[in-house]
Amino acid sequence: MIPPAKPAPTLRTMVTHRFGASTLPKRQPLSWKPALDHIVAGSGAGVGVLARLMDTPPEGRVEGVILGSDAADLPDTIAPTEDPARFAALLTDCLANAPMGAELYAAGPEAFLSAVQRIATAAGFPPDAVMTERAGSAARDCQCAHCKAVIRGLTHRFCICPACGLSLLVRDHFSPRLGLYQAVAISPTDPRIAIYRE
Repeated sequence: MIPPAKPAPTLRTMVTHRFGASTLPKRQPLSWKPALDHIVAGSGAGVGVLARLMDTPPEGRVEGVILGSDAADLPDTIAPTEDPARFAALLTDCLANAPMGAELYAAGPEAFLSAVQRIATAAGFPPDAVMTERAGSAARDCQCAHCKAVIRGLTHRFCICPACGLSLLVRDHFSPRLGLYQAVAISPTDPRIAIYRE
């Protein structure tokens, strides 16, 4: 007997299957994964998260970089810097020299985590080897979908694009390639704007 044919997939099922139901980055408490090499990155309150993580050191090598100067509770293999450009260069170096199977752990404010994911993606680091925990501000960096301007530190879902002047709604759509949330035009007369400003 010939089994019945499966129905042809619809666009909705293809998109859901291919990209998942949500494009929000996974933020969860950090814990060591089984690996021989671990790379850590932290900023602000995230440095305390890394110190907590180091209370139970993993097997294998730990190295990394923090954005800030408070590295007292961290091993010497984790370099502190207060310069964002130097942080990006040091993290890029760590990722470029990481052996296959290394894991990346990042903790800090939302905008910092987005920057770390952008650096990891540019370095070709596998997305499933990047773990993130938000510690501190939930302010997001986003991109206007219409003029491509980057808007930093948003704490609300509604804003006016400083480049093109459009009223924007910051969607729960995160682009790992850009390390930014996407913002789309919304009518200035939309009654939901008051809700989005909260």
